[in-house]
Amino acid sequence: MYKQLFKLENLIQHYPWGSTALIPELLGIQNKPGTPYAEMWMGSHPRGQSKLVLSEENEKRMDLKSAIEESPSNFLGPEADRFSEGLPFLFKVLAAAQPLSIQAHPSRRQAQDGFDREEAAGIPIDAFERNYRDRNHKPEIICALTPFTALCGFRAAAEIDAWYSYLGTTLEDETFKSIYKEKIAPADAPGAIKDAEWLKQFFENIMNLSEKDQAELIELLYSWASAASTQQKEAELVVTFYEQHGVNVGVHAPLYLNVVELSPGEALYQPAGVLHAYVAGMGVELMANSDNVLRGGLTQKHVDVPELLRVISFEPRPADILRGEKAESNLRRYPVPIDEFDLLQIESEESISQRWEGRTSLEIGICTKGDFELLSESGDSYLHIVRGESFIAPYGAGNYTFSGRGELYLATIPAKADGQK
Repeated sequence: MYKQLFKLENLIQHYPWGSTALIPELLGIQNKPGTPYAEMWMGSHPRGQSKLVLSEENEKRMDLKSAIEESPSNFLGPEADRFSEGLPFLFKVLAAAQPLSIQAHPSRRQAQDGFDREEAAGIPIDAFERNYRDRNHKPEIICALTPFTALCGFRAAAEIDAWYSYLGTTLEDETFKSIYKEKIAPADAPGAIKDAEWLKQFFENIMNLSEKDQAELIELLYSWASAASTQQKEAELVVTFYEQHGVNVGVHAPLYLNVVELSPGEALYQPAGVLHAYVAGMGVELMANSDNVLRGGLTQKHVDVPELLRVISFEPRPADILRGEKAESNLRRYPVPIDEFDLLQIESEESISQRWEGRTSLEIGICTKGDFELLSESGDSYLHIVRGESFIAPYGAGNYTFSGRGELYLATIPAKADGQK
């Protein structure tokens, strides 16, 4: 039964930060009520499962999770033994009109230890103050479908210090200068100690600043940014964050995190411990199946500063922008050092016919431009996929061919590396 290609029906998440236009336009639907469409989930996550379209004529559907559990080898192929809990990734379309929270994700070991601690403490799994809802890590990659703005990774210590010193001089305000020098900046100047040590002290100080000092500093930041927002992206983001969240520690973030502007087709990889925030735009996002998030601002959700400090990597790093590696004609891969997922893109402005072979597991795909016909090698399974439609190709469906023009993004499970357990 599962040795064929299937279209998918997917859950839409209507979070308040979502765009009212981007996902509806992709799906070709009207959104007259102006409801935010934040994410479309493609996968078997318990909070938002996709459904297999078994028959379009009689509207017969089946939960993807149930189908994989019924026949894991047909779906996951040789990787079924490695991922006995089922599909190890969640594939999304994400469309942000407002910034998401500033956040970082734990490593697998940190997640396991944190989950066990909270279980032992008797914290309910759905409690507001719960940090770890599973034992898994949550590395992720997002590839832009539209121009996409994000914050990602700490700037160098000297660069951050220069920003705050510049603002103190520009504002000509002694309050700003004294709060920064006496209560935020580490005692050692950048370069006198390792950047990671300086950044940890800086970030801990800014997160633990008193409400009074935080309010004074942020109001002054907003005053500067309001005058400079047309000249500097950092100032524009400070204005955006303040006008949406008021006095919130996250308003500082554009000054200490890298500001990243992705063009369509460029991707951003977020390994464990990297502080980041998605700000605006639409992209396809691929991540390990986990709900573990440690937040650091721009949110009404739980912020656990001590735990966030334990999880974050304080090494300064440039944004890890990936432009894809050409694997073969019309195919690009976005390689990341992750066992659970692999992201690929097929793009052509001219009509193509390309055979998909050498498969290692299933593929979940979404058409983001044009349309494609998918035909199994046996000839007994056929789909026509248009922009906004998604599909799943179980491993048991065998090799198949793409024909058409446009753009497809595919999520799959990479083959186990030699020597990997």
